[in-house]
Amino acid sequence: MTQFTAFSGDFARRQITLFGDFTTDASPFAYNTSAALGTATQSNETANALGNAVLGISSGTSAGVFPYSGIYMAPAVSAGSAVDTTYRLGNGSIEVSARGRVSSSSVATHVVSVGISSCNRDTNVRPGLDFVGFFCLGNALVWSIAVINNGNVVSFPTTATVDTTKVLRVVVDAKASISEFYIDGMLVRKIETPIRTSVGMVPCAEIKDCVSGGSNANGALSVDYFIVQQQVNR
Repeated sequence: MTQFTAFSGDFARRQITLFGDFTTDASPFAYNTSAALGTATQSNETANALGNAVLGISSGTSAGVFPYSGIYMAPAVSAGSAVDTTYRLGNGSIEVSARGRVSSSSVATHVVSVGISSCNRDTNVRPGLDFVGFFCLGNALVWSIAVINNGNVVSFPTTATVDTTKVLRVVVDAKASISEFYIDGMLVRKIETPIRTSVGMVPCAEIKDCVSGGSNANGALSVDYFIVQQQVNR
């Protein structure tokens, strides 16, 4: 669902808000999956939710495929192709938030993440070569936060359990040097570690498998809504 708001007077074109509530599709975002073993469906899990996106990895194997499913700011080129990561940090402050929970996962080789990622598909058990946001391994009980710069990880666990619905929010400053992490509106940590601005990344919520061919295990992330807000330097 795309949300439009009527403005009166002058509206600052540098302030951008994208909001998806998944009533009929992912607009203004896009689903993308690995096609083999990756699934993206919509359902209503609670009476007060307009819609839920359920991002899944099915049990089974598929040779040469790193299964994944996610919600991304930029549309995929086509189903099963690499996600468009031409987005760059460092061009204005940005906030990414999602309300959701890990509804099913059982193996450590599944990585669930909410934030801004380079979305690498490989055997490294991490959200991406470059990443800022929240993540958990498939068998973890709590969310962790991380800033990853070219594979160098600064990470801390939180006390927020992954199987209960939480609002996860990460705010990155205009120079991509300071990141703040919030859970259910409460600041849990600030990390003053630079994030690379020379590589392509994308705001996303996703689940991926770090085993080529698949771990032959189910996993799912349920997302009630997804928001990207940015103060763009124009």
